[in-house]
Amino acid sequence: MKQYKPIFLIALLLIIWQPINGQILKKIKNTVDQAGKKIEQTIDKESSKSENEKNKSTTGRKEVSKPVIESYSMLNIPAPNNNFESISIQEFRGLPRVGLLYNYDMNDKSLPNSAERIAKYKMDRKEFQKYVTLLELKLRGNLYDEMDLEMPYDINQKKVGSRQVGSYESNANNVACQIGLLSIGRELTTEKAYPKYFCNSNNKCNNNRGETLNWGGLLANEFEKIECYKNFVKDNLTDLRNSENKMTDEAYVIMSTTFESYDFSKGGFPINIYLTVSYDKSGFDPINGIGSKLHEENNQIRLIEMSSDDGRKLLDRNSKRRIFTVWKIKYHSLTESKILSPTQSPTRNFHLQSPVVELFEDEALTKKLGEITIE
Repeated sequence: MKQYKPIFLIALLLIIWQPINGQILKKIKNTVDQAGKKIEQTIDKESSKSENEKNKSTTGRKEVSKPVIESYSMLNIPAPNNNFESISIQEFRGLPRVGLLYNYDMNDKSLPNSAERIAKYKMDRKEFQKYVTLLELKLRGNLYDEMDLEMPYDINQKKVGSRQVGSYESNANNVACQIGLLSIGRELTTEKAYPKYFCNSNNKCNNNRGETLNWGGLLANEFEKIECYKNFVKDNLTDLRNSENKMTDEAYVIMSTTFESYDFSKGGFPINIYLTVSYDKSGFDPINGIGSKLHEENNQIRLIEMSSDDGRKLLDRNSKRRIFTVWKIKYHSLTESKILSPTQSPTRNFHLQSPVVELFEDEALTKKLGEITIE
């Protein structure tokens, strides 16, 4: 660009110098036009060269797409009303997946998006706990007909020192149902509705929603507790009970186990089959049929039958020997069984829908290995 500076200076003088000879003016004008054309040609040439170099630098290089977290099928449960959050949980064949949730391979550091995988799994765990809380309400069923709608169960309880004590045997259903409502308040209430039930006139709230709640929030007096409890019951109990129709009492329980060394005499891998499983505060305790027998024996050894060649291939692709068992279950309502404790989770009562246990190689349940029958 420096070689064209004199030409631009001449052009500038042309503009400001009026008394100039006409022939000289015409000659200068032609010179400026020719210089302008040369500048345009130079710019176009340099631009084309730059574009060619850019294309050359990308030739032969593969486009790397941003890794996406593997999706998993979810089951959506609508909120009972506007005071509560909706629920989205992992599902399998259209039913809730309980027990061992799919963790999006969050522990595999070689995979991309590790932070997103961990966050997604934690969110699924939170959503699952919300589901369990609402499921417990469904399973308590008609026990809510026995609940005191006016008075929280812990009002006027006797104290020994600083500890509240009381005999719940004659009032177990009332206590169990009220504890269930507190759990729903903790897990499902929206941020907007939460202060109405769990804060008081001194703006003292249960700020940590994972802690044990009490109506009216921290340091609430007995009148504030009663008022908040009655408001919660009046605003929400009918809608909560109506939401039972949107909840299924069936589910698939997913557990993991390991297969042992190949048994060449029997032609297969021995495997321990467990039925008892726990997740957070929820447990599963079969009360009848095949499941009851299996639970009493704690586990049973079964054989995954396959040829030695297939066994070698399985071990090659699954050196950790870990597989996943799938059981279809049906929960029992507590109206059909006796309450053993006011804090007992109703989800502990269920029976197996089938004696067939499905086996999968992967936690996402996409690679079915086979089936075995529990007799």
